Amino acid sequence: MGDKSKIEWTDATWNPWQGCTKVSPACEHCYMFTDMRRYGRDPSVVRKSADGTFFLPLKRRRTGEYAIPPGSKVFTCSWSDWFHDRADAWRPKAFSIIQERPDLTFQIVTKRTERIEECLPPDWGAGYPNVWLIATVENQQWAEKRIPELLRIPAAVHGLSCEPLLGPISLAAEWLFDGCPASQSLQWIIAGGESGPGARPMHPDWARGLRNQCQNFAVPFFFKQWGEWLGALQDGAVDLCNISDGPVRVGKKAAGRSLDGRTWDEFPIEVSLAR
Repeated sequence: MGDKSKIEWTDATWNPWQGCTKVSPACEHCYMFTDMRRYGRDPSVVRKSADGTFFLPLKRRRTGEYAIPPGSKVFTCSWSDWFHDRADAWRPKAFSIIQERPDLTFQIVTKRTERIEECLPPDWGAGYPNVWLIATVENQQWAEKRIPELLRIPAAVHGLSCEPLLGPISLAAEWLFDGCPASQSLQWIIAGGESGPGARPMHPDWARGLRNQCQNFAVPFFFKQWGEWLGALQDGAVDLCNISDGPVRVGKKAAGRSLDGRTWDEFPIEVSLAR
C-alpha cells in the first residue's frame, strides 16, 4: 500500500487505518486478512496507521513534490472500510486531509453504506468534488440493500464495485438513469471475479449482464479481471484448455481481463454537482 498501485482502476492506495471485520459474503476471502496474517497481525483489529501512512496524501519527497502526484486516483482504505465504526475517532482528521488535496480523486469503497450519512463531515453538502462514493455489491441481495443507501447520499460520483461478483445483478432503472436534476444515480460500475486462495468462480453471463446494463444506460463500465477461473463461455477458453463441464482454475494472469474480445476500462466523466 502506498503511493503506487497495481490495481487497474486506481493509481495509488491510502490506508489511514488498517484491519476490518467481515459483514457479507464478499468478505469471505478478503486479501487483507491473508496479508495481515502474513505480517503477524490480527486482521480483525482496526488500528490507526503510523503517521507516515496516515498523512500520506500530504507527504512530500525531497524534491518538494507530493508522494501522490496531482491528478491521481486514490483507492481509500484498501485494507479496511472508511466507515468502520472503530475508525470513528480518526475519520474527521482523514476527511480534512482529503480537503487539503483537492487535486486528487479519493475513491472510497465501502460495504457499510448504512453508516455513510452519520459519518459525513458537517460541510459535506452536495458532496466533496474530489470524492467518489463506491459501494461493494456482490449479488442481488446486497445490491437491493446497499445501492439505495448509497444513492440517498449526495456525491460527485456514485459507483459500484461488483468484485467479487458472486451472482447475477439486475439494476433497477432508477439506479442507472438520472431522470431529473435532483435525482441520484450510478455513474460507474466495476466488475470482476475473485482471485487468491479459495476464489469462487464467476459465470461469464454475470459480467456480461452488468456490462450490457451499463451500455443501455451509458454508464461507464470497468471490467477488472476474471479471477482465478476460466469457463467455456469466456474469452480465451478454447486457446488455453479444453473446458466441457465447468470452469477450470488457471490463475488470474492466464484468465486475463478481456470480455468479448476487448478490455473495458471506462471511467466516469467529470460530473457537475449542480446537475
